[in-house]
Amino acid sequence: MEFIIVSLLLISTFGWVVKIENQCSCSQYRLQAECVSSLGCRWNINSNLCLDIQCNSIKTQAECLQYSQSCSFNYSTLTCATFTSCKNLSGNTVSQCQIQNPMCLWVSGNSCIDYDCQNFNLNSCPQFCINTGTACENFPTCEKLNQTYCSIYSGVCNWNSNRCQNYECSNFVTISQCQFVMESENTIKPCYWNQTQCINAPDASVFNANQCFIQTAGKYHWSSNNSTAGTCEQCYGSSQIYEPLTQYLSKGLILNIIVVGIFMVI
Repeated sequence: MEFIIVSLLLISTFGWVVKIENQCSCSQYRLQAECVSSLGCRWNINSNLCLDIQCNSIKTQAECLQYSQSCSFNYSTLTCATFTSCKNLSGNTVSQCQIQNPMCLWVSGNSCIDYDCQNFNLNSCPQFCINTGTACENFPTCEKLNQTYCSIYSGVCNWNSNRCQNYECSNFVTISQCQFVMESENTIKPCYWNQTQCINAPDASVFNANQCFIQTAGKYHWSSNNSTAGTCEQCYGSSQIYEPLTQYLSKGLILNIIVVGIFMVI
């Protein structure tokens, strides 16, 4: 009994932590809202099922590039194909690589390369990379950022007491902000609005169908196609598109995440 009480107190104080490595397979999503917000999935309005994106069925470049985690556009044949990696795409310029997949970059040779901050020089270092003055580097952690970069990453980092820190759930003062915070590059901490304030979520059972996916950054899903009946369950699907969260941030993919409503915008 004492162990249970201590465990509950620890969860209440430090929060429940969710690993981000597991991505739901599309077939696990029962709700349309979850399906269309998940990378690589598409909702079939006829069958009311969530299906994997079939890249070869996509007819336009614009639609193909909407699914850049799964698809790439072949500008020679004007067709959309399954994306494997940037190095498997041919290109002689940055634009040739990015019209095939916006996550790809070119430096030299006849092949594209992965979008990595370390591949940029100081003059071309993108906003979401860290320009140290001597090199262009990937996003490290909030604690290593100065005030300027802390403000750039204001969706996940908070400048307080003259240092950059990860947000805590208690920092959020509105229900719309109260979603989750970054714990490490591989974990997040879901938040929960208890009618008066934002607190660390004790577990998935506190979330309803509208909250389950968003509060867990898409790592949990609603178990039923009925939003009023079901539970919030952990994903045990493919980790094919998994990368540490810091790599997503450095690539600027945080922008894509914000657009589909997974990350909070402060």
